[in-house]
Amino acid sequence: MKTKSHRIAAIDIGSNTVHMVIMDLAGSGLPEHRSSLSVILKLGEVVSENGTLPSSVYDKLRHTLKRFIRRAQKDKVSHILIAATQAMRSVRRGKQIAANLSKEIGYPIHLLSAAREAELGFFGS
Repeated sequence: MKTKSHRIAAIDIGSNTVHMVIMDLAGSGLPEHRSSLSVILKLGEVVSENGTLPSSVYDKLRHTLKRFIRRAQKDKVSHILIAATQAMRSVRRGKQIAANLSKEIGYPIHLLSAAREAELGFFGS
């Protein structure tokens, strides 16, 4: 009997890159990597210099997220999870920016706490 699998996409809005991985999950087996995409935006550097996201960087981030979502939908994912880390925590009005982006792209962006980010980094190593 074949175990039913489903495909998920995880998008990480990090300090240097926005990264997406698409994985196939099947029952209790190990996840199988399908594809990855990364774009270097250096959000952490921009936030350190400006304290906020200039509109041009915001637009690049929105465009990147929309492109990744289209790719995930084309790959027939059943779920898209988007998480933002240090750069978005540090930006002035970061929660509001994440909420605005969420509305624009049609998917929630989860702003991870520093502790949760560290925990996920530890398990991902």
